[in-house]
Amino acid sequence: MPAIESRFEYALKYAALGWPVLPLHWITERGICSCGKTDCRSAGKHPLLQKGLLDAATDTKTLNAWFKKWPKANIGIRTGAASGFFVLDVDPRHGGDDALEQMKRELGPIPDDVVQVTGSGGSHICFKYAGQECVSTTNFYPGIDLRGDGGFIVVEPSNHVTGGKYYWDGDSPLEGASLPDMPSNLLAKLRAKKRAILPQSEPAVANPLAAVEVKKIRAALGFIPDFDDRDQWRTIGMALHSTGAGDQAFGLWGEWSQQSDKFNLADQRRVWNSFKPGGGVNLATLFGIAKGNGYSPPEVSRPPEPPLSVYATEATQTETSKPAQANKSKRKPNAAPPGNTEQFQRFVFLKNHNRIFDTVTRNELSRDGFDGAFLHVFPDHKPSAVFLKNPATIKVDGLIYLPGETDNPVHRDGAVLWNIWRDPGVSLPDEATREDVELWLEHLNYLYPNREEQNHLLDWMACTLQRPSTKINHAILIAGNMGVGKDMLLNPLRYGLGEANICEPPAGELKETFTDYLHHSKLVIFQEIQIFEGLNLENKLKPMLASPPEMLRVRLFGRGFYETPNIVQAIFMSNYKDALHISENDRRYFAVWTDAKPMPKDYYDQLGVWLDGGGNGLVVRWLLDRDLSDFNPKQPAPLTRFKSELIGTSKSPLKHQIEDMIAAGDYPFNVDCVRSIDVAKAMRDKYSAKSIGVVMAELGCLPMMCKRSTGKREKVALFAVRDVEEWRQQSAIKWLDEYDARRD
Repeated sequence: MPAIESRFEYALKYAALGWPVLPLHWITERGICSCGKTDCRSAGKHPLLQKGLLDAATDTKTLNAWFKKWPKANIGIRTGAASGFFVLDVDPRHGGDDALEQMKRELGPIPDDVVQVTGSGGSHICFKYAGQECVSTTNFYPGIDLRGDGGFIVVEPSNHVTGGKYYWDGDSPLEGASLPDMPSNLLAKLRAKKRAILPQSEPAVANPLAAVEVKKIRAALGFIPDFDDRDQWRTIGMALHSTGAGDQAFGLWGEWSQQSDKFNLADQRRVWNSFKPGGGVNLATLFGIAKGNGYSPPEVSRPPEPPLSVYATEATQTETSKPAQANKSKRKPNAAPPGNTEQFQRFVFLKNHNRIFDTVTRNELSRDGFDGAFLHVFPDHKPSAVFLKNPATIKVDGLIYLPGETDNPVHRDGAVLWNIWRDPGVSLPDEATREDVELWLEHLNYLYPNREEQNHLLDWMACTLQRPSTKINHAILIAGNMGVGKDMLLNPLRYGLGEANICEPPAGELKETFTDYLHHSKLVIFQEIQIFEGLNLENKLKPMLASPPEMLRVRLFGRGFYETPNIVQAIFMSNYKDALHISENDRRYFAVWTDAKPMPKDYYDQLGVWLDGGGNGLVVRWLLDRDLSDFNPKQPAPLTRFKSELIGTSKSPLKHQIEDMIAAGDYPFNVDCVRSIDVAKAMRDKYSAKSIGVVMAELGCLPMMCKRSTGKREKVALFAVRDVEEWRQQSAIKWLDEYDARRD
């Protein structure tokens, strides 16, 4: 079959099979989902279209429009009756391979004529659709999901957040391979496990939702990303159920839920039918959750408010036309409120958050909170209304963080924004020599005596101070034995940037969805970092550690989000040698380790007194004057010995074992061309052949699908493990000859 290059051409091939195609978000070059969420739970798997799998299509015109708009889109195929096929989705990361063997023992052979390897090393075992029993179900066996009615799968050539690709292993439907019938024992198992999932007949919709209300609900749902959180999923369903709009509301719930690869139409209907009226959850609950994630309801059209001067004039006229009352003054409802509005000058109104921002404390107040704070000043009026009606009130579209810029508000790309950077306001000497900062440099040398590592640390800190609006495209990992003064090394940097521009969150916050630690921060210092979440954490951190992206989304707990230029720097502090998961060829971390032993207490007391007594200022001045002509902030982080160790500990045991076998020339790597199934046998089937194939591809081995020209149609998937470029030029016959020579 001729090489297929574009996603559109693949989509046409699938459509020609009668399989409805669905464009999905993809994994960008930065290693995150194209939806822009660094913590996306369905990265590269959720639909680009509003109605999800219900929008799946096969006509060329529609596909052309989609893939012209999203040429890099991953491809999903709707499963079940719509396409005529059914899938066992096996995930070895959750015990799927072992469960598959258990299934074979219980049910007999499971044909693997048509199998797709997933981007994470799992497999899609495909069969013909066999009727209404073939519904999508999660956890059919541990690590095995079913994809049928109400579901879809991601297919070749889509990419995965781990860096892997989806591809057909062996016989491909794109080359004419026919789907096998489902084994009778498996079909019987499905029938036995089938629950009563048919929708109960609902009464006629008594309260249909108006078109404008449906539009508002869809807009709000777009701000609620946690469709994989089952508790929140149920809450959203209950809120929509409370409208009494029946299947119309159920359809809205389904549209939103289909963004998750866990979507199960049967389960969704069953849960919907279990909801009861009442319970306190309603549409207000849904809109409240959306507002917490940044949703702002459309403004209701109102007549323009008169300026404050009108109130003042009317109040004056009222006072002169009526006699004053001794004990009780009466005012018209629109009279100007007494009170001093000058104290409101420190506040600005944020349109995107619908909140009032205190420019001194940098806190955001709700209108109710603002009213409570100033009710004593305007006891007969809402202070927030007085504030918003005042022509002098500054109203901005949102926040931004621009170090070094002092003018406010800031006009950028047509928006009016409030810059929340603070001038450090520190006192510095006019000059400082190396001798002036010798005590601090001796401490640096005591911790990290390698001169190249010292110079890079000094350049990194100097650039952060000299060029605060410049992004250095890598973070620093400062690690070593406990109690040796690693943290004290950073005191001058803290002093020079000012505490208002630094955040030092505990490492546990990296697990959270919200990124408050990026709020008004030039430098983020993560304390007590230790390995957790592995590759997931590494991928989550990528956007923060290097630019592009040019803008970062700051997600504030309970206050929505805003975007700001990506100029933040990160330092990770740790006492552990396995502090972070770092992949091979990483460009984003400069990692140093110290084996220094703690000094006597007097040593740290003396250093601390010197730093607090003017030493911090001397170091900052010395760093501000440091020559950075040879430092390129956009270059990858230099490789250190400690970073090499981290890369080694970050590898999976399987990757280590395969690397060692290739280096030693152990069977079956005693020749250049090997088959993953032979490697699995050599490892006594500890790992699946598909998992081994994924790892070999990650190690740079070249895959080749070879067809034998014998009477029996046979395909052999081989990997070249050495001289890859030379083998790339060889024919399939040469590959097979090399493999057969070793096998024989």
